[in-house]
Amino acid sequence: AVVSTQSTGTWNISRTTLAVEWDLICHQSKITFLNSVYFIGALISLIIGSYLYDAIGRRQTCIIAGTVCLVGNFLGVVCHSYYYMIAIRLSLGFGNFLAYSGCYIWVLEFMPGKFRNYYNSYSMLIWAIGYIILVGISYFIHNWNFIHLGCGIVFLICFLPFTFYPDSPRYLLSVGKEEEAKKVLERYGRLTNTPVSLKDVKLIGSENTKQDSRISFKSKMR
Repeated sequence: AVVSTQSTGTWNISRTTLAVEWDLICHQSKITFLNSVYFIGALISLIIGSYLYDAIGRRQTCIIAGTVCLVGNFLGVVCHSYYYMIAIRLSLGFGNFLAYSGCYIWVLEFMPGKFRNYYNSYSMLIWAIGYIILVGISYFIHNWNFIHLGCGIVFLICFLPFTFYPDSPRYLLSVGKEEEAKKVLERYGRLTNTPVSLKDVKLIGSENTKQDSRISFKSKMR
């Protein structure tokens, strides 16, 4: 492909990049800002996420975050504006970090204590493997817009199973939803061929109900 830019002349390349398409070769600050705005979105997600995980639950927060990621990636397929890309990068930083931190807490609460150290290590390993997958996607896709499509498809495949998982019993008890916690435990009992009835069982941890579930955003930031 032959790409002509105002500041650097003509490039004969087989792959398109946003730096060439938008004539940013000699504008490194604009490229750096695109990277920085991603982490601005990540910072916002970590601040807001600490409230959302408790206020509406791990599951709903993760689904919202996953939806933001998918929309951001699919919008990247049709993006041909630098300022449009700033908004996309901000949303991707917000969605990715909110989804990752939320899923991490969500899964950890299901994990038996003796396996949590292994889970911590393997979750970081999977994060690193994700970078390798991204390089592979980028190598085989020559149009940078379609890299967003590839990332969106991979994310959808990995995230779809989470939409079927319930909130953890630990979280449900912390917000006073004892009956829902019992239903989740009974469901997992059936999955492991050890059915159990918790109808007449009082679950420990359900005492701190309504008061804890109404903690304000301001108090969480103290």
